[in-house]
Amino acid sequence: LFVLFLVSAKINGSANYSIAQYGKSTTLALYNAIASSVILMYFMKKVGKRAPKILTFIGQQTLFIMCYHLLVYSVLETVCPGIYPVVTIGAALVLLTVVAWGKERLLYAKRQRH
Repeated sequence: LFVLFLVSAKINGSANYSIAQYGKSTTLALYNAIASSVILMYFMKKVGKRAPKILTFIGQQTLFIMCYHLLVYSVLETVCPGIYPVVTIGAALVLLTVVAWGKERLLYAKRQRH
């Protein structure tokens, strides 16, 4: 599965579903999306129990991060133009993880009171 994924990714090129760019073939792009998801889920199932706690925590916040990452990324690009995209993405991930941690702490405190 992984070798087929690499070969089809090389043939198809880059795909970005958010802006309807599917590379050379929509079928290969769909295969790559499904294959990469299956490969990642299998990998995480195998190493998940040995993963560092911070990765486990981030993994539990993926919906929160997915919902707000573009907003935070856009604000950071506006406030600090000219920064390398990788720095902006990293800063957005760190910021959202800290906010998610704060959300979890508040929810935990609220549950303890009741």
